[in-house]
Amino acid sequence: MMTNDSAVRDSRTARVGWQWVTVAAIICVLACVPAPAHAETIDMCDYYPLAVGNLWRADMSGPFIGEIKVTGRHVVNGFDVWEVSYERRLGSTVLVSWVEYQVWIGGILYSAQDLQTLAALPGTSDEMPIVFARYYSVGVPVTTPDGETATADRGPFSSLLQDPDGCVGIGAYGAGDQTDAVVLVGSTSTRFFVLGTGLAIECIPSVIPDPAWDYFVPVTPILNEGCPNPLFLTSTNLGEVWEAGTVQTITWQRDTEVAGPDVRIGLHKGAAFIDWIVRQTPNDGEHAWLIPPDLTPGDNYRLRIQSFTDNSIVDYSDDTFSITPPALALTVPNGGEALQAVDIQAIAWLGDDPAVGADVRLGLHKGATFLGWITRRTSNDGEFNWTIPDDLPAAANYRLRIQSFTDSAIRDFSDRRFAIVK
Repeated sequence: MMTNDSAVRDSRTARVGWQWVTVAAIICVLACVPAPAHAETIDMCDYYPLAVGNLWRADMSGPFIGEIKVTGRHVVNGFDVWEVSYERRLGSTVLVSWVEYQVWIGGILYSAQDLQTLAALPGTSDEMPIVFARYYSVGVPVTTPDGETATADRGPFSSLLQDPDGCVGIGAYGAGDQTDAVVLVGSTSTRFFVLGTGLAIECIPSVIPDPAWDYFVPVTPILNEGCPNPLFLTSTNLGEVWEAGTVQTITWQRDTEVAGPDVRIGLHKGAAFIDWIVRQTPNDGEHAWLIPPDLTPGDNYRLRIQSFTDNSIVDYSDDTFSITPPALALTVPNGGEALQAVDIQAIAWLGDDPAVGADVRLGLHKGATFLGWITRRTSNDGEFNWTIPDDLPAAANYRLRIQSFTDSAIRDFSDRRFAIVK
């Protein structure tokens, strides 16, 4: 049986060429040079849209056909991951095909060969090559970690062509019809993108022997759903179950350049807005939320996060999440009361017997100081009569603590301070 060496060589060339075109050679930014305040910013989501169904077809000579297509969307740790398939055919025979998974993380588009590689999101690894950055500043040189320098420019496609003879296919593209294009000029390659069509041309004649692979024509409309919101929640997207009275970390991915330095976070239940969890907090990607112990249990909660300065920049939980009752929760005194010394005060709580156990203990705090146990052991029956000692100083900063007798991690404190008066 004879081997078609030309077909094998073309197949290998295509594989290397496409890696340059779609992953490794599209120069990107890890350590972006800060743009001057007056610099025009280019959003690459406008030029390379990730949306299921988007298709680019290579304009190749002869019977060869090449395609890049967004074939699926997955959610990994709250991040949208886009499945992108690549194929080169000779007639009906597939010569080269593979699938990659692309994800935006902190303004950088990464690629992976399988979903397992992305299991540690938002963490990255050496197995996740970079496609490109979301934002470039016109005229500002950017240096990549390997020393590659690229500068972006924007304008009519024809005005950006500096050496059309060096890129086969560019002249046939109809450059004069394209009025909004971007060129990324690097030390080893030049890359053209055209608004409204997505990825258009990769011109790397010194790397790709077959220049026909440089020319891709989009055949489906541009869609921008693959561009991440400047703010989007990465927690409470997967039906999480959180216990009232516990501290949970709300996480989100953010673009501080667009959304600003601060955000606010709100809570919704069904169609009703409950309240702001926090009215202003740094846009740093996480916020520790002490879920109120008396928050009504339910399975139809959603979070809202929005820019503090621009309420049009907003995101909601993709799915509802659940709040379950706390295993142990003080109800009286729970803050704001004025208790008379030497009086008998009923301490009341709610306790989940299987989790808490048959007994609890009660302690007293004053400010940051633990004063001692009111009782080291009492039945977990929801009530204890406390005779307030006469020698307790009058003060307004007392709190009670209740905890399981067998598991000190199951505990609750008065939500706010209460006073002891004489």
